[in-house]
Amino acid sequence: AGNRYTGQFYEQGTGRGILAWKGQVVRTETGKNPRLLATLGDKASIDAIYKPDDWNELHIIAVGTQMTHILNGRVISILIDDDATKVHKSGKIGIEVEDTGKLFTKDIWLKKLPS
Repeated sequence: AGNRYTGQFYEQGTGRGILAWKGQVVRTETGKNPRLLATLGDKASIDAIYKPDDWNELHIIAVGTQMTHILNGRVISILIDDDATKVHKSGKIGIEVEDTGKLFTKDIWLKKLPS
């Protein structure tokens, strides 16, 4: 799927679906629609962070209800998930492949941060 879904926050199984796209800072609250708080740059500059046909380095930092995607050293999206009816304190991490059916990974690390 090229670079369409890179950096998005997607949730399966709750009916919320895509909560934030790349380039967005979004906050959810109980009983309200997700709210766009800010954008992280224009579409072209955000799209340029992704390196097609090369290795991309992705960091996902989750502290409390805030999650940040950092792609190739640049923040690409942030989700502040304050919807108490949907947020989970723990769960599974999924790596999803869209369209191509191929995914190449290396050097995956998980680090639990101090509370």
